[in-house]
Amino acid sequence: MKILNIKNIFYDKILSEIKKSFVGNKSNKRFIRVEVELEAADLVSWIEKQKEFSKLFYWNDVQAGLETAGIGIADVISDDDTNNLSEIIINLTKTLYLSPSGIRYFGSLNFSKAMCADSDWRSFGTVRFLVPRFELIKSRKKTVLCCNYLHYPDLNSNPSLDILKTDIEKLSLDFSDNSKLYSFPNIVSDYSIPQKGEWDGIFEKISDQINSGAIKKIVLAKRKSMLFADKINAWELVRRLKKNNPKTIIFGIQSDESSFFVGATPEYLYQRKNDEIQSQAIAGTRKRDRNIARDSELEKELLCSEKELNEHKFVLNYFKNSFNKLCSDFICAKTPSVLKYSTLQHLFCELKGILKSNINDYDILNELHPSPAVGGTPKLAALKLINDNEQFERGLYSAPIGWFGVDAAKFAVGIRSALVKDNLLSIYAGAGIVKESNSDYEWQEIEDKLENFTRILKN
Repeated sequence: MKILNIKNIFYDKILSEIKKSFVGNKSNKRFIRVEVELEAADLVSWIEKQKEFSKLFYWNDVQAGLETAGIGIADVISDDDTNNLSEIIINLTKTLYLSPSGIRYFGSLNFSKAMCADSDWRSFGTVRFLVPRFELIKSRKKTVLCCNYLHYPDLNSNPSLDILKTDIEKLSLDFSDNSKLYSFPNIVSDYSIPQKGEWDGIFEKISDQINSGAIKKIVLAKRKSMLFADKINAWELVRRLKKNNPKTIIFGIQSDESSFFVGATPEYLYQRKNDEIQSQAIAGTRKRDRNIARDSELEKELLCSEKELNEHKFVLNYFKNSFNKLCSDFICAKTPSVLKYSTLQHLFCELKGILKSNINDYDILNELHPSPAVGGTPKLAALKLINDNEQFERGLYSAPIGWFGVDAAKFAVGIRSALVKDNLLSIYAGAGIVKESNSDYEWQEIEDKLENFTRILKN
C-alpha cells in the first residue's frame, strides 16, 4: 500500500463507521479502529520521529512476540479518576466489549498510588492509562498501523473529529530504520542518593526493625543521577536496552516533551488472558559470568543461599495469599528455579490461576502491588519505613507499567529503569533486606543492577 493513501484511509473509514453507528445502537460509546498492514517498520525509529506528539508509549515483550509503539490520545484515564478507578475500569470494559478486538489502555500506576511532590515525576501522574490515537504493532505474524477513535453515537455533532483530523495530519509515516552511530553527551557530574555511609546507617536502623520483629523484609533503593552536557536521546536508550536485554520487557513512556521513563525489566507483575491469570514470584540475585563453569557455580550458590531463599519465600507467600483472594483455583511451583538474564540471575516461581467472576484488572493491580519484591513485608510497615528512609520519591520506579483490554492484560514491574529529564538521567535500583543480609553485599547488588544502565551509556 502506498504511504500517501494511509491518512485518507484512516479518516474516510472512520467517517464511514460513524455513519453506520447512527443506525441501531445510539446509547453507548465505542471505539472505532482502522488498521493498515505494512510490509516492514522499525518501531523505535518511527516513534522517535513523532515530534508533534507529547504522549508516547513503547512496549516490547519478546517472549509474547509483541512490540507496540503508541502515540497521541484517543481516550485517557488520569489522576482525577483515581478515587473511583475500579468503577471506571468496569465502565471502560463495557465500552471495550462494544469495540473492535485489540483496543488496549496503556499506562502506569505510580509506586505510592499518590501524587508525587517531586516535580520530575508530576507529569506522569498518579495513574494514567490511555488508548493511543495511533499504534504501530509488530507481532510474529504481521505489522499493522492502527488509528483509534472514541465515538459517542448519541451526539449529533462530535467536536473530536476536528482533533482526529489534526492528529492524522501531524502523523509521520516514515517507517524506515534511522538508527545510526550515536554518542551520548559527556557526563558533567554524577551523584548518588544515598551515599555508601548513609546506606550503612539506614541499613543498621532497618536491621534493628527486622531483629525486633517489626518487619521481615524490606526493599531499599538507590538513585544514581548523571548530568550530561546536553539533552539525552531517550529513544537511543530504548534502542540500546532492546539490543542488550533480549529476554526482558522493554518499555518507554514519554509524558511531556522533556520527561521519559525507560527500562528493561526482567519481571512482570501479572498477565491475564480472559479469566486466566499468571504471575511470577521473583527475588534473590546473583551476577552472571561469561565463564560457563563459574556461572553454574553462581547459580548453585543462589539456590543454596539461606538469605536468598528466605527473601524469595516472603515474596512467594505474598503471591500465594493474593492469588487465594483473587482466584477460585490456582497452582504454584513447589520449589524455586533460576531465571537467567544477560547480567543477572534470580530465584523465581510461577503461579497460574482462574480469576473469580467479579475480579477486574484494577482489583488485581490493587492486590498485587506493591509486592515484597519491591516493597516489603508486612506491607504497610515496610512502606512506611521506605517513605521514612528513602530520600527521593520512586515515582514509576518499581511501579506497574503495562496495558489492559477486554480479553487480556499484562503489567511489568518498572525496575532496571531510569527517568530522563532533559540532560539529567536518574537510574534506580534496589535490594531486598532480610535478617541474614549484609550491608556491603546489598550495596554491591544494587551496583550490579545499576550496571544494566551504565554499560549502555558507553560510546
